[in-house]
Amino acid sequence: MNNIKEIEIFGEKYSFKVDESESGSHTDRAVDFFISEIYRIHENIDEQINATKLVKLLLALMNITKKSLEIRKKIEIVQDKSLSFLTEIETKIDSL
Repeated sequence: MNNIKEIEIFGEKYSFKVDESESGSHTDRAVDFFISEIYRIHENIDEQINATKLVKLLLALMNITKKSLEIRKKIEIVQDKSLSFLTEIETKIDSL
């Protein structure tokens, strides 16, 4: 199940989906980090770059990061199942 997390940056509100299993202090720390990075980057870039565009780019980065973590979790599950399966086969072979 997904929750909607809202943040405000440069006076604009943005929302994004947060998996319920991932909500909590870890998500809050990640959001706080991204917000602080947005302001840090904005202070150090050419003023011609629109702050809204910067925020949208960083939100896209957050979505890419989330997808990457989801894929990593799936890979770990497959690895665990494969190891378990191979261990089971090895045990059966040893018992022959």
